[in-house]
Amino acid sequence: MKQRLITAGILLAICVPLLILGGYFLMALVAIVGLFAGYELLSIKAKGAEKQVYPIGVYILVFIGILVLLFLNYHFDGNNAVFNFDFKQGIMTTIGFSISNLILFFILLLCGCVVSKNFKIMDACYLFTMVVVICLGLQGFMYIRSLPLNDNLVGSVIYQGYGYEKLNGIYLAIYLLVTTMMTDTGAMLGGMIFRKSKWQVHPLIERVSPKKTVEGAITGSLCGTLFGSLVFGLLVCNFELNLPIYIYIPLTLLLTIMAQFGDLIFSCVKRHFQVKDYSNLLPGHGGVLDRIDSLIFNSILLAGFLFVCVQGFGWFVA
Repeated sequence: MKQRLITAGILLAICVPLLILGGYFLMALVAIVGLFAGYELLSIKAKGAEKQVYPIGVYILVFIGILVLLFLNYHFDGNNAVFNFDFKQGIMTTIGFSISNLILFFILLLCGCVVSKNFKIMDACYLFTMVVVICLGLQGFMYIRSLPLNDNLVGSVIYQGYGYEKLNGIYLAIYLLVTTMMTDTGAMLGGMIFRKSKWQVHPLIERVSPKKTVEGAITGSLCGTLFGSLVFGLLVCNFELNLPIYIYIPLTLLLTIMAQFGDLIFSCVKRHFQVKDYSNLLPGHGGVLDRIDSLIFNSILLAGFLFVCVQGFGWFVA
């Protein structure tokens, strides 16, 4: 427990200032997290039952692919190509991938199956899928922190200009983190309390995560919804994005459910390779992916809601 707390303290001391500053500081943090996540995706097979190391070329390809999918996606505005990540202002203006980038990355992975006998077609599919999911989640987090709303919504949204001196999107990011963390904490504490009580506990999905219970999942959702809704109502609505209570409470509940699905999905990967943690990069916590698995899927969900419902159509804005 002591080691776990020390690691958590160091992580908070590093990550919180970069989150507050946003812009290029957050970009650097996301890039580092993405590269460590990629390393864990690659190294888990060497730790697992197969004890097989991928060729060095695959490592290089995955690392380059992560950076390209995070920052070098583009879309066309008329005849002009516009990057999703605005390098002039250090913000993520939209989410998604360029089809050309996805196709090229997948083709290069498939070529690796031909070049190396230690890299099989299932390895290519596994790495492609996981890299895309992780990059979309990290993109989503940068997008939420950037809060890039349309100018048409300025009158109804508490809109702040971009810049390091502005806390643009910081409260939405805090809301996302609080909801996710309190869901995980509530589920863990709820499961422990019910196991120690005289009541019968019910396994959630035993083949994926034997320790998780239905009672813990319900407690986690209740806890995450309570604390997340309070943050949204007190901070986000007053300083950034004013949504009605009948929208943000169901949205928060949905995030708590998605957080637990994200945890279970990444647990499926660990069970497949027969390992407990993705790595030992964070003493007492396991690996980077063990810490951000729920956050990845929650970032995708919240960013998708903001991108489609708020930025795209201006729905629900009070």
